Amino acid sequence: KATVSVLYWPFPPNMVRAQLLAAFAGAFLVLLANGPFTKRAPVEVDMSDFRTDSLSAMGGQSEHAAMGVSENKNSQLSTSNKIVVDTSFSTEIRLSACQNADAVVRSKITLWTMLIGEKKDYITSAIKLVKSAKRHSRVEFDAMLLEIAEKPLLDEHKEALRAAGWGVCTVNRLPPPDEEATLPYFRDQFTKFELWKMTELTTIVYLDADTYVVGDITSLLTTNLGDKKIGVGRDFMHGRWARGFNMGVFLIHPNTEDHQLLMKYHSGEIPLRYNKAWSEQAFLNSLWADKWYDIGFEFNANLELYRGLPSFWRSREGNIRIVHYTKKPWKGCMKSVFAPICTWWFEERGGDTLPQ
Repeated sequence: KATVSVLYWPFPPNMVRAQLLAAFAGAFLVLLANGPFTKRAPVEVDMSDFRTDSLSAMGGQSEHAAMGVSENKNSQLSTSNKIVVDTSFSTEIRLSACQNADAVVRSKITLWTMLIGEKKDYITSAIKLVKSAKRHSRVEFDAMLLEIAEKPLLDEHKEALRAAGWGVCTVNRLPPPDEEATLPYFRDQFTKFELWKMTELTTIVYLDADTYVVGDITSLLTTNLGDKKIGVGRDFMHGRWARGFNMGVFLIHPNTEDHQLLMKYHSGEIPLRYNKAWSEQAFLNSLWADKWYDIGFEFNANLELYRGLPSFWRSREGNIRIVHYTKKPWKGCMKSVFAPICTWWFEERGGDTLPQ
């Protein structure tokens, strides 16, 4: 009774007391609805939750503007973009663009990479990649890899990749429009255009096999591009920010219209000027120069920035979600200036699974 009298003594008796009781009751219902025994509904993702830290640190500017980099005003992440993502799985979906009958998924949100008859180091890296991605998402997704039919993976490698969590999608190689003018290392990269044919899916996040996930990627997997064609991060080359984007990490919503357009430009039916040496990256930078969505440094932390802009890297290191090992961990990285970040790959930094 003493407790009750102290609680209510400062307030007028009738209306305010009723409002206070209603507030307590509402708070109790919210707690009950979100308790540990409650089945979770589809997740509402507020994109501002994932960008406020870096934007506020720069007075509301994007990271590139803060560094004095000229950028496309249309390529900014929205900080007020709320979308609802259904995290439940559907029945099995057969991916019709894949040649193999076992190319099936259950989630319409998918993570992809591509392996080109790779050596063992890339197989190991892809295995690390998918495990790290699974640890760092609060929404369910399937993981698939593109296998080029003309350059197949070894059966033993596919077995190891499947055991780690990758599904396999076999497609024919799409050669570059000008094979000789394209750098040899990049001559298979146009095959990625097959991803736009996966119209059974709503979202594809592609990661190069030399990337590694160290932080929460939920907001990337659930990004809505709106009227933009592709979600990517700005490139960093020769010690400075580039005007265009890097294709080591990209996000698309597959659709027939965009795929048909890509193929018209690829075939030469519609002319397109671009630096052919740099393959599909230069192609898409030319085609969609003002139609890309900036996913931010955090989701494609190019290792070159660690050396080229060390203060920039240090100021954002705590927010990094995906490291792009443009200097390969298995190729002398531990004996270079990049060794502290390459240690993350070897020690599997961020090994704890996120709470669901």
